[in-house]
Parts: sequence; structure tokens; C-alpha cells
Amino acid sequence: MSQELRSPLRSKEEKNHGAVVSIDLGTTNTVVAVVRDGDIQVMDIPDIARPRDPEMQGYSYPTPLVPSAVFLQEYQERFLFFFRRRRQLVLIGQQALDQNIEGDARGFAGEFKPLLGTSDRRPILQGKTNSFDARQVTQFFLERLMRSLAPLMEGRAEDLIIPTPVGYYEPYRAELQEIASGLGVKRFRSVDEPIAAALGLGIDITKPQTLLVCDFGGGTVHVAIVRTGAQSGESGQAKVLAKSMLRVGGRDVDLYVARRFCPDALVNMSEFEWSLKREGERVKEEASRGGAPRFTSGNRVSDPFTREDLIELLEENGFYKVIRETVQGALAELEQSTSMTVEEKEINEAVLTGGSSLLPGVPEVVMDIVGRDKVRELLPTESPFEVVARGACVFASGAPIVDFIYHDYALGVYNEHTREVEYELLVPRRTRYPTAQDFATRYYADYNGMAEMNFRVSEVGRNRMKPMDWCTRENGASYWVPAVADDKSLVADDRSLVVDLNPGDPAIRLSPAGVGTSPRLRVDYSVNADRWICMTVQDLVRKTFLRRNLPVVRLR
Repeated sequence: MSQELRSPLRSKEEKNHGAVVSIDLGTTNTVVAVVRDGDIQVMDIPDIARPRDPEMQGYSYPTPLVPSAVFLQEYQERFLFFFRRRRQLVLIGQQALDQNIEGDARGFAGEFKPLLGTSDRRPILQGKTNSFDARQVTQFFLERLMRSLAPLMEGRAEDLIIPTPVGYYEPYRAELQEIASGLGVKRFRSVDEPIAAALGLGIDITKPQTLLVCDFGGGTVHVAIVRTGAQSGESGQAKVLAKSMLRVGGRDVDLYVARRFCPDALVNMSEFEWSLKREGERVKEEASRGGAPRFTSGNRVSDPFTREDLIELLEENGFYKVIRETVQGALAELEQSTSMTVEEKEINEAVLTGGSSLLPGVPEVVMDIVGRDKVRELLPTESPFEVVARGACVFASGAPIVDFIYHDYALGVYNEHTREVEYELLVPRRTRYPTAQDFATRYYADYNGMAEMNFRVSEVGRNRMKPMDWCTRENGASYWVPAVADDKSLVADDRSLVVDLNPGDPAIRLSPAGVGTSPRLRVDYSVNADRWICMTVQDLVRKTFLRRNLPVVRLR
């Protein structure tokens, strides 16, 4: 594969307008890259990065990894002789891990990414006087990360890109955007993690080819199929054909290993869970490299755990099955496309990225599906840990991407006959964006005395990559109605299937109040270039706009 990416990077003169920074925020580790003098550089941030190991995972070019962990130390400071005030010291990365050697330190939090953007507001970090949820912990982490990065950069970070998992919902990106705004970032963007991985490998986007990119992280498995090729003259683009995601990753494997040697009751105890998972991670990594580590818990030391033992453990826990499902899910979606030729659907090359791609047996699963000869091994200078961060910088610098939305967008409607909430489809999955501003138009009538209207917009996900079955009714609209208990339980769990994007959105006031049953409001729904669903509301009586192309998502 060519290592030339024909897309512009920022020039030396443009640097004065602010630096471009990408942060690959991972469940386990975080990687930071910047565009410097037209080149992309992965940043090694002293003190907070993991110790550099020249032989890490068998690669001669180790990537600076910042553990995704936070430690909050609260203390009192004396001032004005007689007074004291509470102060906070935030440590992140390796410094945070060093404060949690025993695994039960007060003020420590890790693995906060999966909870960000969800309705789950339970505290994950307990300080001496206060507790903090995932959003606050993420803010601590990013603030400290940017502060540590500042002395190593020329200029202020004004353009921030954080890649996001394929199957995560809009509130996840909205949380990150709000945190970035608080950090003084002028522009925040995101790109799907496997798409960034494809760009980070230096693909030649002018060459016609179809690529399968598998990104194996600490908490998710992503697959994207990308078609490249020249569109006019020397220009080219990367067009996303299919993508899929399942929530399983390296941290799950750490638990598999811990449970191999410890009873579930012990692993599930909060005071032991972290230390046992850390030991599981150590054993996993050493066994992956061909060693024979021993799992140590207290005074107990296990028998040697080999690479073959790890392969057997992954098979027993269905890890390889999940990978097969994810890859085959993307390939099945590709086959359903009617706009692609047989030649374009043929996978020319497959690439594996992410730390969990180094687990034994993972490459073989992909090889069995697409063919051994099509899976390209990374070069010694290509680290699987950093391609996403590099690709995000390429994306920010102008690489042309043609992508689609992964989830459905729908309007929650209360059915007075069934007394249930059903969902009316507005923007279906696989819609290319940006769309026209009137992609979906709805008219709403008022009634005598009606003073306000609410619009409950939801993002409807997939059940293990399978989209919901939408039924078309006589009015021409498509609806999905949760009909069985399992579906209803999923609706109650917004991380599993349905997320209300604007639960805190104020009602739209009608002035004057309604006087009849004729159409009162026209509402246009669209998806903008930054992948936000937007809404334009026009009052047909007053002939004025109440909202104009505003993002729907509202944080809780």
C-alpha cells in the first residue's frame, strides 16, 4: 500500500493561526498527535506517558501511550495566616496509575470513556468531600492533558479532533464538544475511529481500491470498508461503504484472564477489580508476546500461562466469534449496496490496527474471512496504537471523506390509542451527509388555545449491528413500535438502543396561541457536515423562523 496520502497538511505559515491537535481517547490508553510544520507528530508527554519499552508488543517503534486514568488529590491550603481553603491536584496517565498501585485508592478513576454521553450519572471517582461522574472525570483528564501538552507545542491548540467509536451516540460527541469549548478550543470535530485509522495508514486516496479496516481497541471492535479513487483529475476521496461496531475489547480480555485465576465474586468486588484487571493485562500482554507469565494475586501464584492458553481462553469466551460477527456484519452491509459494482465490492486489502490486534489469533480470524494474502502486516515503523491519532490529523487537514450516519434518527410520538411511545423515522441509517436542509419535512397542526409544542428527537441504534424493522404506514411515514418486553427494556436503556437527543429542550412557544386545526409549524430536519442532526422551525402563521438549522442534541 502506498504511504503517500494526497491531502493537504497545514503549512508553516498556517501554524500561527493555532495548532491542530488530535486525541485518540481510548478506554485504556490515549494517544496525542499534532500537525507541526506540515508533518504529523505523535507526542511523547513526559511524566504522564507509560514508560517507554523499546520491545513493547514486539514493535521497535514504541508509541507514547497515556493511560486513560485520573487521580484527584484534595487537600487544604493555609492562606492569610488563619484561614484554610480546599484545593485539588489532578494527576492523569502514569502518574494516576502510580497512585493506585493497590487498586483501591480513593480519588482514582479509570475506564471513564464508555460512560461518557450516557444517562448514567453515577459517581465513578470518590474524593474526600465530593464525588464526580464520567463527564467531570473526562473534563479533568482532558484539561490536564492539554496543560501538559502546551509546553511542547508552538502556539495554542485551537483545532481539536477526537475520533469517536462508530456506534456511539450524539450526546457522546456533544459532551466532548462542550469540554473542548471550555478549554478554549475554537473548533472541535470528530471522525469515526476506523475511518481515522484508514487515513493514518497513509493510503493513496487517488488509487481505486476497496479497503477493510479493523480497529481493535480496549473497549470496542470497529470495522469500516472504504473505497478510494480519483474523482476528477488528480483529486481523490475516501468513500465509506460500510461500518460496524461491537462493544468488546482488550479490557474484556483482561477480565477473562483475571477470572481464569480468581473467583467471580472476588473480581467483582470494587476494592479488588482494578488491581486484578491490571494483573490480567500484564499476563495477557506477556503471553501474547510468547512468554509464560504467572498470575499473581496476594500470596497466590498461578502456573505458567502461555500463548496457547490465551488462545484457548479467547475462544472459550467468544472473543473470536465477536470479531467474525463484526467483520461479516460490515461485509453483509456492503453486499446489500445496490450502487456498487461487483469489482468495487471486492476487498483489495485488509489492515488491522489498535492494541488488541496484537492478540494471538486475531489476524487469523480476519484472514479466514477475506483471505490470508489480503491482510497486510504493518511495517516495523507503523505502530497499531497511533494510526487513529495520525489519521485524525489527516482528516483535520483536509482529506476528503464521504461518510454516512450509522444510526436512525426518529421522532418520538405518543400514541393515544396504545398509550405507548412509537418512533417515526426522520433520517434513516446510511444517509450520506451533509444532507439538504429540508431532507425531512413535517407539518404540525395546532388546536384552539394551544400555546406550545414539543419535539422529541431520538437516535435509534442497532441491536448487535442489526437495525430496527421500520414499517411504512398509509401516511407514507415509517414507524418502529417496541412490541415485546425485550424491546421495551432496550428502549429504557439509552446506551443499548434509543437515546433522546433533546430531553432538556424547552417547548416551542406559539404566539398567538392556536386557533384551529390548520398547519401551524413547518419543521425541516437535516444532518450537517459535522454529522449533527439539525432542525429548522417555521411559524406559518407569523411567517417567521423560530429556529434556523440548529443542532437538536441538548445535554442533560
